[in-house]
Amino acid sequence: MSTDIKAEITPWIHQVFELVVGQGEEPQVKRMTKDQVVLGLTGVLGYETSSGDLNRICNFNDWRDDHVCDLETFERIAKQLLIFTTSQDFVRQAFHAIDLSKKGFISQTDFYKAVRKVAPNLSDYVIEQAFAQVDRDRDGRVSFRELEMVMRT
Repeated sequence: MSTDIKAEITPWIHQVFELVVGQGEEPQVKRMTKDQVVLGLTGVLGYETSSGDLNRICNFNDWRDDHVCDLETFERIAKQLLIFTTSQDFVRQAFHAIDLSKKGFISQTDFYKAVRKVAPNLSDYVIEQAFAQVDRDRDGRVSFRELEMVMRT
């Protein structure tokens, strides 16, 4: 996440924290409950975090009691999830752009056509090798997860 985006999103995260926890004490003293963390992250991200994500957050931060999250921790978690969401959206957009036949997977033909549009001088051999690297399970098509794995490495 660029510095400009972090600077723009920080006041929003602080505002969500204040709305969820309530007015009164200084922000450094306030703490969110786990339920408030979920509500706050929903406000920042625009969707409810899964119970699996919440469990990972709680385990990572070693949260055992109910009032678990101060402003600084909430800000860090929200920014990390925003980065993840943004990168996942990018992969999803790329997947849909390459899935020309709109079948929910990328065929070798779709892959070839998409690569030809952006790199018309690549040899057929190089394109075939690239497809083979992305098609991890060797079923002749690329799933969203396969593309995601390759794009994240």
